[in-house]
Amino acid sequence: MASSTASYPINAHSFTNDVIPLPVKAAHRIDEGHMVMMATGTGYVECAVGATASVRCVGWCKLKVDNSGGAAGDLNAECSRQRASFAMKSGDEFTNAMIGATAYVDTSTTVKATAGSNAVTAGIFRGLDPLDSTRAIIDFS
Repeated sequence: MASSTASYPINAHSFTNDVIPLPVKAAHRIDEGHMVMMATGTGYVECAVGATASVRCVGWCKLKVDNSGGAAGDLNAECSRQRASFAMKSGDEFTNAMIGATAYVDTSTTVKATAGSNAVTAGIFRGLDPLDSTRAIIDFS
């Protein structure tokens, strides 16, 4: 079972009401505020833990969904593509001079400025979080 237990303030910056219900992969849990991936050709979402080039980031989870005991599609994750604040990978941070650059998934709760191997795009970097400069505001739309 793949799961994630990180907990942190989300600081989501809402501009639209764009919650999309997406079916969760079998035996998976996605925690609130974590990035959500969809594996190519499956139609099911999972937590971004261990993101590889075969998945695509579809946003972040608004509410925890636990399908760890269920079959694929038994539960839906409420996914959002609204701007949200994520921690930056240490040593691979953004600066405000990089606004507009592509942000890449590092873990389900962190983003990084450089692609590296198996790069999965999270979204566009829109600036440092004004409440916490160790966090990046990411636009998923």
